[in-house]
Amino acid sequence: MPAVCVPGMYWPDVCRLLVGSGAGMPSGVVVRGFGRVVDEACGFKGLRPHWRRVRRQVMDGVGVDSGLDACFRLPCEFFAGAFNYWTVGKLKAFTFGDREAGKLLKGCFGRAL
Repeated sequence: MPAVCVPGMYWPDVCRLLVGSGAGMPSGVVVRGFGRVVDEACGFKGLRPHWRRVRRQVMDGVGVDSGLDACFRLPCEFFAGAFNYWTVGKLKAFTFGDREAGKLLKGCFGRAL
């Protein structure tokens, strides 16, 4: 099952991620939340200068008008989203087929985790 099909919701007032919560609509909320947790556990790599350069290079490759979800344009969300797609081997979908961007992300996650 693609990671974006996991039903759940984020409950911000208590910082709780509910998986399979009966939220009714499968979404990427659960896996993005997991990606945020991984980012935090790795020392907030999504905010570090190296990751910002990687993000910029990927964004330049896929283009501003690529249809990339607007939330993924934020550094921490980009890390979480890319991590999500990397865990299920779907970086090609995340980068809209840009092979160089996919290789760059795969290499970063391979070295970092």
